[in-house]
Amino acid sequence: MPRPLPELPPEITLDQILPRLPGKSILRFKCVSKQWYAFLTTPMFKNLHFDHSPNKLLLSSTIEPCKFFTIDCESPKDGLTAIPSLPFETSDTTTIKVLSSFHGLVCVGIKINRIDEEYYSGLKLWNPLTGECSTILYTGKYHIKIRALGLYYSSLDDDYRLLRVGATGVYIYSLKSDSWRKLGHSKYDMWWSYEHWSQSIWLNDKLYFLREYKGSLNQWQYQPSRNEIITFDTKTEKFSEIATPSFVNARPSLCSLAVVRGCIHLFVSFCKEGCLWKMDEDGYGRWTKVATYSHPESFLTEFEKVPIHMMRNGNLIMHSSIEGHFCEVDLEKGIKHVSYSYASSSMYRHILLQGKYVETFVSPNRSRSLRLPS
Repeated sequence: MPRPLPELPPEITLDQILPRLPGKSILRFKCVSKQWYAFLTTPMFKNLHFDHSPNKLLLSSTIEPCKFFTIDCESPKDGLTAIPSLPFETSDTTTIKVLSSFHGLVCVGIKINRIDEEYYSGLKLWNPLTGECSTILYTGKYHIKIRALGLYYSSLDDDYRLLRVGATGVYIYSLKSDSWRKLGHSKYDMWWSYEHWSQSIWLNDKLYFLREYKGSLNQWQYQPSRNEIITFDTKTEKFSEIATPSFVNARPSLCSLAVVRGCIHLFVSFCKEGCLWKMDEDGYGRWTKVATYSHPESFLTEFEKVPIHMMRNGNLIMHSSIEGHFCEVDLEKGIKHVSYSYASSSMYRHILLQGKYVETFVSPNRSRSLRLPS
């Protein structure tokens, strides 16, 4: 007769194993018993799980209304996972745009049409893992004009906030009070400009945006396109600017910001290759080139070589919006590529990459505790 397997001590199961499981598994395990449900909904467990939360890519269908998918950033070869349903409705998925994400919460804007990229009829705060959603109050008479938006957490006030840079000023929304307040005007308040702001990234209580100033005619002189980094200190509520590295021999076709191992990094794409720059930890804009890599031959144009995530193994994930696949680049070898194509699924060519988020159990509802345990 076989000997029964020894049982693991409860502290091993609850404190070591469960926090490392995917969020969807945790949602199912809440049904195991009342004791498990009570433990899995405690702030302590949410904090334990947060420390092991995986990064996910969020994608939407351009042909099926209200259809979203996710991809695990550490295993893109596993393909698409459909989100069962959305807590908000729209007749045209192309009018939905992810504007920012932080701590598992995703700020979604409902565009007034599929063409205009800066005007929105409403904003939603959504947790794709739990399905919880809240509507962000807006009392203006007109549509919301957004040039840049950054979601962040204020530990001093135990509050999630939104920074909005628009044509009429800079505003901050408080989830706790469900209200906006105006910081004042800044040099970024312009009804018409030739600039584009990236989605924000967060590090050490600062939001970072990559601002691309597109070439234009100013007083009959051509102004070339250029990039710079805009930072917003969430404690002092002040903006500052950081210069990007100078490129003498060529002008990059695409740049993107990322936090890699606790430091700000800049991905720069040229025609045939890309490079990765690291900003010094002092934050004063001193840059060091740390990697150079060739672009996959399968990527047709220089404008679709989009770096989107640095994996734990040090490889870089790039996305091809035209061909509909991801590519994993070995930065140490510089040229080795492994592609994960979903071309066998005809619908994949109709899927739009919206952004990246972290799976957590943070609630967007004001009635629930917001605090992340320290």
